[in-house]
Amino acid sequence: MHSAVQPPSPEELSSALLAHGSGEVAAGDLRAIQCEEVGHAPGAFDCRWEQRMRGDWRLHTTWLAQVGESWTVLDAPLPVPDFDRGRLKALERDVLP
Repeated sequence: MHSAVQPPSPEELSSALLAHGSGEVAAGDLRAIQCEEVGHAPGAFDCRWEQRMRGDWRLHTTWLAQVGESWTVLDAPLPVPDFDRGRLKALERDVLP
C-alpha cells in the first residue's frame, strides 16, 4: 500500500539534488513536489516534481529517502516523457489506401 508523505520543500529537494551530484537546481525552479512511500522498499519514496528547464516546466521523477531531517536522492532523477508533445497525428481518412 502506498501512502503519501509530506514532500520535501523546493529548498530541500534542491539541496538533495546537489548533494547527489545531479547538478545545481535553484529552489525557484522546482514546484509541485509529490512523494509516495514505496511499499516494497521501506523508507524509500517515489517522488515527482516539475522543474523549469529553458523556460518550460518539465516533470521529473526519482526515489528519495528521508534521513533524519534531510532528504537523500537514491537514484538519478529522470525527466518524464511528455507524450502529448510530438504525438503522431492520425492520418486523414482520404489518405489511407
